[in-house]
Amino acid sequence: MNTQIKNPAGGPGFKVGAEVIQQPQENLEAISQNCQEKTEPVVISRYTSGDTLTKSFSLVDGKLVKRPGGHMTSGQVERVTVACPEDLAGKVLNLTTHQALGFGLSAHNIARIVAQGMLDRIPQNASMPVIARTAQNITFTKGKPGVLMADVDAPKDGRPPLTREQALALIISVCPEFARAPMLICDSASSHIWNSETGEQLVGARGLRIYVFVSDASDIPRAGKVLVNKLSLAGHGYIQITAAGTMKEDGPLDAAVWQGERLDFAAGAACEPPLEQRRPAPEVRNNDAPPLDTRRALPPLTTKQEAELHRLVQAAKEKARPEAARIREQWLDSRVDAELAREGKTSATHPKEAQATRTQLAAAAATSILHKEFILYLKDGQSVTVEEVLANREKYDGARCADPLEPSYGNDDRIGLIILNDGDARVFSHAHGGQVYYLEEVKKAEPAPRFQLLNRDGIMALSDPEWIIKLIFPTRGLVVIHGLSTVGKSFLAFDMGCHIAEGRKFFGHRVKQRPVVYVCLEGEAGFKRRVQAWEQHHGRIIPDQLFLVKDTFDIREPQDIDGLTAIIPDGAVVIIDTLNRCAPGAEENGSVDMGLIINGAKEIERRTSGLVAFVAHPGKDESRGIRGHSSLFAALDGNIEVVAKGDRFMWTARKVKDGPGGGEYFFKRDVVTLGEDEDGDPITSCVIVPDFAPSQKERRLSPGMKLGLETFMAALGNTEGEAGVQLDTWREHFYCASTADTSEAKKKSFLRARKDLVEAGILAVTNDFYVLNESNRDTGHCRDTTGTLSRQGGFLPGHPGHHPKGCVPCPAPHGDRTGTFVEMVL
Repeated sequence: MNTQIKNPAGGPGFKVGAEVIQQPQENLEAISQNCQEKTEPVVISRYTSGDTLTKSFSLVDGKLVKRPGGHMTSGQVERVTVACPEDLAGKVLNLTTHQALGFGLSAHNIARIVAQGMLDRIPQNASMPVIARTAQNITFTKGKPGVLMADVDAPKDGRPPLTREQALALIISVCPEFARAPMLICDSASSHIWNSETGEQLVGARGLRIYVFVSDASDIPRAGKVLVNKLSLAGHGYIQITAAGTMKEDGPLDAAVWQGERLDFAAGAACEPPLEQRRPAPEVRNNDAPPLDTRRALPPLTTKQEAELHRLVQAAKEKARPEAARIREQWLDSRVDAELAREGKTSATHPKEAQATRTQLAAAAATSILHKEFILYLKDGQSVTVEEVLANREKYDGARCADPLEPSYGNDDRIGLIILNDGDARVFSHAHGGQVYYLEEVKKAEPAPRFQLLNRDGIMALSDPEWIIKLIFPTRGLVVIHGLSTVGKSFLAFDMGCHIAEGRKFFGHRVKQRPVVYVCLEGEAGFKRRVQAWEQHHGRIIPDQLFLVKDTFDIREPQDIDGLTAIIPDGAVVIIDTLNRCAPGAEENGSVDMGLIINGAKEIERRTSGLVAFVAHPGKDESRGIRGHSSLFAALDGNIEVVAKGDRFMWTARKVKDGPGGGEYFFKRDVVTLGEDEDGDPITSCVIVPDFAPSQKERRLSPGMKLGLETFMAALGNTEGEAGVQLDTWREHFYCASTADTSEAKKKSFLRARKDLVEAGILAVTNDFYVLNESNRDTGHCRDTTGTLSRQGGFLPGHPGHHPKGCVPCPAPHGDRTGTFVEMVL
């Protein structure tokens, strides 16, 4: 049953089919009573402010001017009982422009609302409870019915807005149970604006509000997120590029509305004559139906769906990245010019200030962290730096400001709220669905004694070394990967970065997962191909926690270090490729310039609490190690040397400050064909492949032994913190990779391979638990297969492969042990 509701002040009435029935005010209570007898009523919140909350429209010199609605920081909130969608429609129609709805509840039937920073100033004996409108005070009630508000946005690409039928059809296509749910549909508060004198429609249809009655209000945030994700999976999501060049996931529904403390400005717009609003009547559907069980209707996404959603988002971002970069540059040019112009300066007359401002703005856009010199524009037209705000917390807590990145957004200099006394200092901006910007606080450390004396207890209390790559690189410090130009050191550094970002073993060494920032200062044109080759070879996309920086960078310049460290996550590994290019023109053999380079690296380490890894070249005499002044090697916590060994390559740990070092780890650079260029020539890149092939001093492995060792290492790569592999686990990998036609043949082949590998001293066994002999841990046998079987006749996780007769899919690596393989097509 579809019903339209009449506004008591005039307009269309209830609609049942095509018949219009007038519903005067006195009937609303009867509707509420009738509904309450059928279902448990819903309790929502109604907010009242002394200021206008909804958007306002007026004519100025014949032009339509829209003013943003107020942002409620003071007023009153009260509980309101709603029995059914018809009852909710009456409550919506009776709202004034000073009121708004909310779907979370406070602990009080009625309470006064003030800004968080004002709570301490309210007398203890206040006649009414006083609270701040925060997530801690306004929540969805567990186990009680509630209202899920779906905010259907108007398309941002110029397409016409969705009609009510189209919007419902879209949601029902991904959640069929939505069709039977009790709901109320209203047009947005800023739609259908007319000039009553001329009869001209100035604003047509815009967005929609769909209020759905659900059985458990506490599930609203989760269910809303699932609904948005299902729409994205169905092809309705997209990447929105903001004016600042940031990329945001978007779609037909606003994903930022499912918070208990969020306000819904459901009342109509405030229109100055001769303007008036002529919204279609609210429409009720399934008024007597039971509330929607969101846990049944919108279950969590499966692992497969999560992976596909991630792939779609990443692919969309990759496609949008060039345009986002172009817009970001335009935005930076415009903002830098505007900031300098306020002081009567230009980029031409003050190039250093222009560059510093550009770096600061770029860092803010990339990290949402506002540096102490970042300027905020307040609602009264004044400007203030972040440093000044933090120094005057009482003055600025709760102050309104423009959006930090886009001050002109929505022509609203009150869209941002400065929050200083409730958790981290930050600005919350309502622009683009809501965004938090954190204010960088420079904490002044208490003066400490210059020196400390440690007795034995103090020494024993010192922490043990922590490793990013166990016994190779520490979690903090300075390391170098060096080698000639032709030995693949950059490919090795990139492969190492991927393993660290994933937390996968690297050449048999355990790895602690950390974010990785790869600062590519040479060969950046080919970096995209490296990524494509790595993904094609490994059968998975590079990890989310691997980031590329391709901008020029001078490690000796403080402003460059400021800009870089502003965007680096805490605890990250920063790979700088190469040392020479990050200090152009430096005299590397001189102690002064090398000292500046080392100090810059140490400053990055200090600010990020992470590891800095240089990729570097050797000196003229390769035997003497890294090119440059000897102070570099002395300052290192680790050093890997990469060399050519015949037709393959090897790396060794020349220095490990708190470990044994040494070892020989062999690898090959496999060529991966990515496609053809416009001339029909192949497009290729390389990947690092750990190499099991024995040296001349080693015994040559039989095919069966080689398969046994490969599958052993594959099984080892899937273990979490284990030093070896159980027999049954190894057998499963071996049988899966074997091309033998019968189970009996696989059994015999596996038995022979186990026996030969143990007798050769390559493996050791105790109670069916197999480990690499210590004598083989520092050889080419120590490699990371990351769960990937031999490229010949095997298959990769995430890609279809050869399944030998009678074989089932092997378990996927790192927790995804569903036994299924899904081809993700980019």
